[in-house]
Amino acid sequence: MAHSFEKKDRHVIPNWRSFKNTVKLGELNGSKGIQLSSTFKPEISDILSDWEEDKTLAVAGDIIGIALLCNQEANPIVKEIAKFIIDNRDEASPALINAANLAIKPEKEVELNLNFDVDTIDTFKENYQLFNIHREISLLRKRLIQNPNNPILWVEISRMYAILGQQQKAERCIRNAIYLAPENRFILRNSARFFTHLGDFEFAHDIIRRSELVKIDPWVMATEISLATLRNRGSRFAKSGLHIIESNSFHPFNISELASSLATLELKNASIKKSRKLFDKSLINPNDNALAQAEWAEQEESSLMSINPSEFKVINSFEALARDSAQHKKWKEAIDYSKNWFLDIPFSKAAVTFANEIAYSKLKDHKLAVEIAMAGLVSHPTDPQLINNIIYSLCLQNKLDEAETYLIRIKKEEIEPNSIHQICLTASRGLLLFRKGFRDAGRLLYFESMKLSKEINNLYLNSSAYVNYCREEILAREIDCTDLIPRLKD
Repeated sequence: MAHSFEKKDRHVIPNWRSFKNTVKLGELNGSKGIQLSSTFKPEISDILSDWEEDKTLAVAGDIIGIALLCNQEANPIVKEIAKFIIDNRDEASPALINAANLAIKPEKEVELNLNFDVDTIDTFKENYQLFNIHREISLLRKRLIQNPNNPILWVEISRMYAILGQQQKAERCIRNAIYLAPENRFILRNSARFFTHLGDFEFAHDIIRRSELVKIDPWVMATEISLATLRNRGSRFAKSGLHIIESNSFHPFNISELASSLATLELKNASIKKSRKLFDKSLINPNDNALAQAEWAEQEESSLMSINPSEFKVINSFEALARDSAQHKKWKEAIDYSKNWFLDIPFSKAAVTFANEIAYSKLKDHKLAVEIAMAGLVSHPTDPQLINNIIYSLCLQNKLDEAETYLIRIKKEEIEPNSIHQICLTASRGLLLFRKGFRDAGRLLYFESMKLSKEINNLYLNSSAYVNYCREEILAREIDCTDLIPRLKD
């Protein structure tokens, strides 16, 4: 049987995008319209001195990124560097040209390109070798040879490896970035996102809470509060965060995640009135993360607020729109938004499992369900939930040989005994045997799945296993199913 999308708590953990797209979104304050207060404007004269010694595109690229992070676009040397990049645009990369344009004249309207020139989830799946990602890694590594101390490059490579599911390589790269720039907002937030992705919440939290930047930067502070909430620990920055929000000294966009993380904390503490007030603050000028958090919170607590994500002019608001569409039973729209959600954050499987469940449970489109889950296997090649759901949908299409090829990919040692994964896989193996004609063996596995789900007191899984078992008995027409019907109706 299928393993459903996990209806778990959502936290305001940063979304990890390329440096180029992060700048475009304004989360590094490349646009004066959403500039952070002057308190975050560190001295970069030591970095700028490199320009006087070596006026090349490689050095220009390193400096322009750091200058944008530090709100130093107005610096005359930064302006000179940006003009140099534009004058040499034939040799510069599109990302570098974009950064230079932001330094010269910030963009008001931005348009993001999806990753690797992949514009559909089907294209992503078909290009399984992901030539574009490997090519990008190769190009980034060549740049690293010229400047191995560029932390932005290390983060960019780490993200590529994470998308490929090569977590050890990704971790080595992200650790290099942390070592080189432990007080850089882009590095800190994406490092926290990566280690949260790995499930190492403690290390993710330690990176943030031990930084100096967390004391003054609302973006970093928001991440710390969210990680503390995720770990069921108090945050020593919660009070400071409230002071920042109440001070009105920051543009609403720059405190959207901070207000959202504090609102989530109040919601967890059942302080609905305080939570509502903070969510309202987060929605004055939200980014996509804050908007998705508000949509999730509304569905968790209906009395909290009522929002329509489509009314907000938020770039890349795919997750919020997917959740809202599903809430209103607009299943095809929800899947379309989920596909873009996945392409925007392709190393995460949340969008895949969300759309996969809608495809198999609401639309009963098992071909589509398989296609969606297979895209998620690129970055999660051994994930038992995705593989189980592929097996389930393939069996229901009677593609039994193909289902068996996925079954052997599951490593037993990775399945925790009496876990949800084991219960679902046991039932799916029962389904496969039923469809192959080995019905006695299939029955035993379905009974085992029901037994295990009862032992952990999971009524949903127990009922799901029973419903799936009854379907197979009715289709097999081997036994009298009359006695099964009363409980099936229940």
